[in-house]
Amino acid sequence: MITKSAESNEDFLKLLKKWRGIERSTINMTDKTMMKIDNPLILALMDTIKRDSEKHKEILGLIIDGLEGTTVITHEDMGALTHFIEKHAEIEKDSVAIAEQALSKVRTALPKFLLTYLLTDEKKHDMIMDGLAELKAKIMTPG
Repeated sequence: MITKSAESNEDFLKLLKKWRGIERSTINMTDKTMMKIDNPLILALMDTIKRDSEKHKEILGLIIDGLEGTTVITHEDMGALTHFIEKHAEIEKDSVAIAEQALSKVRTALPKFLLTYLLTDEKKHDMIMDGLAELKAKIMTPG
């Protein structure tokens, strides 16, 4: 008996397409709401949500495209990725530590909320870099 991975299941593909539609709806709703708001802080936060939804929609599209076709990653891609991972580590090596220090000093609600958001985003960048390094290792390891 041959079992298929989740990725080869048509229900899985339908889920991803439905999710992508939800992200599209979020983008549209955010655009409409932002037209009614003048506060720069709230606009910036709503824009952040919109941009995240745009990224989610794009990534879901890449997954869907990959499932429906073939995605090729070249050695040149891996070389550029290696360079990016190394440079990113150099540039942002202190950002999490600085964010944690700043957060430990803040007492008011709004800056604390915003710094918490930024710290979470910096940690997300670290997770992405770790995942890219892991992906690179798997792709570059034969067999």
